Amino acid sequence: MKHPTAQLSFRLPPRRPAFTLVELAIAITLLGAVFAVLGQFLVRWEAARRAADDRIFALQTLECALERLSARREVQDDLLPAGAGERLRTPQLSMEYGTPDDAGLTAVTARLTWQNAEGQQVTPVVLTAWLPPVNAAEGGSP
Repeated sequence: MKHPTAQLSFRLPPRRPAFTLVELAIAITLLGAVFAVLGQFLVRWEAARRAADDRIFALQTLECALERLSARREVQDDLLPAGAGERLRTPQLSMEYGTPDDAGLTAVTARLTWQNAEGQQVTPVVLTAWLPPVNAAEGGSP
């Protein structure tokens, strides 16, 4: 006769593959680090995109100002379009007139400066155009 305890055997149920709490904590930590780096990258990318858009808008604004000046329809004090102050913070337009060359063309250099969202002065956008002489009958100067 066998001993009654000999028939008792302790078997563990078969293990299923699963994640431990330590593995889950490591995975969450790594994902958090990836998202933190990705977030910083996206913020910098958005700032660079906004700065590029502002420079394109400033260049288009200068083109418009020089076109108005060449058409002699606007006075120099009002060459910036109305929306420039809304898009660019504190825009400042300065115009420099050169001396007429042999053909009578005058170099006009327009410089537009503004402040970025952080309040820092950005590198100005500069555009130069050569304007024909103004007829004396029209009255006015470039």
